[in-house]
Amino acid sequence: MTAGGVGRRFGAALPKQFVPLAGIPVLEHTLRLFENHPAIDDIVLTLPAAERDRRAGDLQDRYPKLCCVIVGGTSRQASVRAALSEPMAADGLVCIHDAVRPLARSALLDALLAAAARDGGAAPALPIAETVAEVDGADWVARHVDRAPLRTLQTPQVFRYDLIVEAHRAAAEAAQEYTDDTAIAIATDCAVRLVPGDPTNLKITTPADLALAAHWLAGWGEGP
Repeated sequence: MTAGGVGRRFGAALPKQFVPLAGIPVLEHTLRLFENHPAIDDIVLTLPAAERDRRAGDLQDRYPKLCCVIVGGTSRQASVRAALSEPMAADGLVCIHDAVRPLARSALLDALLAAAARDGGAAPALPIAETVAEVDGADWVARHVDRAPLRTLQTPQVFRYDLIVEAHRAAAEAAQEYTDDTAIAIATDCAVRLVPGDPTNLKITTPADLALAAHWLAGWGEGP
């Protein structure tokens, strides 16, 4: 689970993964999903160095599956690669998730685990509802893009461990940087099956996202 960023765009006094959501830090909503899911054996968490020193012991005391808390890298890709270096079963599955997506549900994780076990990799995806335009350098519409074959991708993303480790190794050797693990996977011909995503599985980027997440949690009976 990646929580190594500092969230400058969010504008809070502390990294957004530690901002309270319905009374507990965003990160802990995310940890609860994996801690309570019966198919998850161990959790590896990346944190900024200062936050690791401050919080690792307390988090590991309260989340027994949290086997390792490590310092994140200089990019998301580097953080994931560092987490993948921790010992894991070579033929097992690994879930890669952004800690600031606190509303992922167990049913989505079930679907991803089943698809990755069958196909090697899986990610949640949503169709694009709005018109998509390609623009030129001066923000004039250049052309419209057919949105039918396009999807926006979410996390968690699940892969067979040996396949995603090899994909990250190849990306590092080629000095290629990607923003998403599906891109790293398909660069080494690792198949990625898409499963229906969840519109409520939002990534907390702005204070408005946090307010929306709190609204949904309250509607689910999980708010303050």
